[in-house]
Amino acid sequence: MPDSTMPDNFVDRVVRPRELGAIDGLSRSARRREQLAGRYPPFKQFSQHCVGVLLSEVLQWMRTRPLADNRPGPGRGGKKTTAIGKGKRKPGALLKR
Repeated sequence: MPDSTMPDNFVDRVVRPRELGAIDGLSRSARRREQLAGRYPPFKQFSQHCVGVLLSEVLQWMRTRPLADNRPGPGRGGKKTTAIGKGKRKPGALLKR
């Protein structure tokens, strides 16, 4: 069911399971975990061979999700990595066995 945040020309439709990954970015197993926990819209049987969710329900779920905090943690931002074994190596030393 479209809500007030949907554009006037929005047409709700059934989204099949194969198509959901491109919309919500979840894998099948992650989506199933979310459904079992009650945090994702459940699949509905629309006909004998048609299972899916309404696009408006998926979009509503996406709007209620918190945004990820992808900033580096304390002590992780901007650190330069140091090379292991700072000594000089002889040319071809790594090739000999």
